[in-house]
Amino acid sequence: MNAQDYIKQQRRRRRKTAALVGAVMLFTLAVVLVVARVLGEPTNVDIPEPGVNTTPPDQYPTLAAHAVTMAGYDFSDEDRPIILLSDPADNSIAGKTHDFDPTPTHLPLVTDGRWWFVDYPGEAIGCIYAAIIVRVADQDDEEAPNQWDLPRLPDLSQNAVEAWGESYCAPTAAANIVWMLGEDYPPLAPASVFGLMQDATPDECANRLVGGIAPPIPALGSLASLMGTEKMSGTVLQDAASGLGVYLRENDTVQWAVNDPELIPRKSFMETLKNESARGSGIVLLLHWGNLKMAGDEDGRSILVVLERNAEQSESQIPEPPEQQQTESAKPVTIEDISGEGEELEPTEIIEGAGGESGGGANDVGLSKEDIMERLKDVKAGSGDIQLSLAWNNYNDLDLSCNEPDGTVIDFEHRRSSSGGNLDVDMNATPQSKRPVENIFWPLGQARRGKYQVYANYYRRHTSSREKIEFTLRVVVGEKEQFYKAKLSPKSGRVLIHTFEYK
Repeated sequence: MNAQDYIKQQRRRRRKTAALVGAVMLFTLAVVLVVARVLGEPTNVDIPEPGVNTTPPDQYPTLAAHAVTMAGYDFSDEDRPIILLSDPADNSIAGKTHDFDPTPTHLPLVTDGRWWFVDYPGEAIGCIYAAIIVRVADQDDEEAPNQWDLPRLPDLSQNAVEAWGESYCAPTAAANIVWMLGEDYPPLAPASVFGLMQDATPDECANRLVGGIAPPIPALGSLASLMGTEKMSGTVLQDAASGLGVYLRENDTVQWAVNDPELIPRKSFMETLKNESARGSGIVLLLHWGNLKMAGDEDGRSILVVLERNAEQSESQIPEPPEQQQTESAKPVTIEDISGEGEELEPTEIIEGAGGESGGGANDVGLSKEDIMERLKDVKAGSGDIQLSLAWNNYNDLDLSCNEPDGTVIDFEHRRSSSGGNLDVDMNATPQSKRPVENIFWPLGQARRGKYQVYANYYRRHTSSREKIEFTLRVVVGEKEQFYKAKLSPKSGRVLIHTFEYK
């Protein structure tokens, strides 16, 4: 083989080799793209049955609930809606603390027709059961686009200070919003609120805002302090909303209002979040790891609390902020509280006849016999020798309890007694109904003879109103039926309503 033929042969080999390598590279690239698409495509987990929890993502706190900040959405594909989140817990996973120039987490939304869920990686799924919306004035009412994000919203970390523990998601999620608001309204910025030095770093400002850096933790005036956040148990929903409201009212130059909570159906709830997000409002989403099951809530209605800024009010017109209500305990973004001590209950009175002769007419409280009986029927309340039922007309939480003749107490902490007494209906631990009822009963042939004491407790205020709550108590002993009315104040404590003898 001469030199020229050899050169031609080598060139042919090189071309074949290059072609083969190119084909392999193209094939490899195609595989990589397919794998990336498969791995990157959101995969929906099965939505659990109502009342079933799911496991949080790896390295997340194991609490039943979690708070995040809504950073936007992508609803361009109706079949695969995406929500953008600044998640206080994901910073530890990424090896970061606070992120002031974040890339929001994109996660798919799924629904079972009752609730909306955030589909986290793995088997974790977070039911969106509540939202706190911070609404500023002069918002644009134009139709919201199908894609939107909040570029100025930071992604602060609930793990930035070890002393906070693992339960500071709510004050951290709220701090994201406060930080963004502070850029538009300087009096709300943490450096101004806490009088920090000019050379204070963003991390120092954010830490002071969330819960403080040095003991005592949480620091006075921090969001965790105002919300009553506990290191181990977290934050109560209503305290999260009211605590954020206190921060805004006390530090801004205009008045802020914390509106009463509303229950919003699934379809309009997501549309509300879309509109508020697109208008630049701050939104804290409260998630439950799993599928919530609430009494009397077959349609799945999420709780919405709105904090609204009144820009038209001058500084001189601002009333003094109300005293902050302190709680002794808190749970992770659920609504629960202990009762306070206070004034005695006003005397009760019989409002309708006895012995089944109530007639069903309306009383001063606006509750008729038919109304109460309808509520009891809706919740499948039990009845028997004795039946005690408490009904009122708002989202606040009243608690019914009873002392048996032997001193046994039946209440929400001890629902059943050895005699068969049973608190089978307990409502508005979360603000689930405007027509609540609670019920205690003893099955036929099981009630003990002796004196019974019936109590009511204004356990938790879910609305902004501090007015007394009017209620109606229905008492059935054997064949005798009576109705009583009375009022409770937010700090009334556990108050005796009625005493009777069972023979």
